[in-house]
Amino acid sequence: MAEEERRFSSNVFVVLKEAVVDAYNNIGYTLLSSVLWVLVVAPPVIFIGLTLQVAMETGANLLDVFNLPFVLILIFYTALVIAPVNSTLLSQAYKAFEGWGNLRGFWKDLRRNYRQTVGVYLLYGVAFSLLIMNIMICFFLLAPFFTKIVGIFNLYLLIFLILAGFYLPPLIVLQENTIKKVFKKAFLLAFVNGPLTFLALLILFLIGLLCSFLLPLLVMIYGGFLQFFTMRFFLGLLEKYDAKSTVNTGSE
Repeated sequence: MAEEERRFSSNVFVVLKEAVVDAYNNIGYTLLSSVLWVLVVAPPVIFIGLTLQVAMETGANLLDVFNLPFVLILIFYTALVIAPVNSTLLSQAYKAFEGWGNLRGFWKDLRRNYRQTVGVYLLYGVAFSLLIMNIMICFFLLAPFFTKIVGIFNLYLLIFLILAGFYLPPLIVLQENTIKKVFKKAFLLAFVNGPLTFLALLILFLIGLLCSFLLPLLVMIYGGFLQFFTMRFFLGLLEKYDAKSTVNTGSE
């Protein structure tokens, strides 16, 4: 009964404080999930960083460097590896929070949600990449003034897509949704809670940036903290809209 009476806030500063407490109270999960998160996220980040460095040193055109094969590799790696692992870690964060997460449950959740997660993030990756390319073409390759207007419009769409992307993992693993409903709800949440979502992402970015200068924190803390923060923020919004009963606990 006590578990059902828990209250969640959508105030990002309250979420931040409570996520830190959750990460500390579930330190075993935090350490394991953070290490795993870094292991799957680090390869493309390092690869992109080295590619940008080489491009800047050689003066190469970014559109030539980030060509179609390069973009496709990033899309598929994100959809096939990063997204399923990240979403499953979020599911396990919820279970750790409830007191019954385990390693066997991780593999079970990974298999259960894998196909849907891949489908969602393949579509998301394609849309994201097309917007990036449109923006670069409009601002750097085309001269007419109206193309700059189109570029600004695409930039707004990209920002909106980034905000909506924050909600994809919880909509996949914490609720029963089809791929279509995942996108529909993600766009709706981003549209209605745009400034709040932006603030949440900004906080996560700044904390991630700080942790990148303190590598042990990035490896051992950030990945787990990220899941607790996302979980609490999402549950806070559900409670705000009286929709917390839709949460799928994944209990057998």
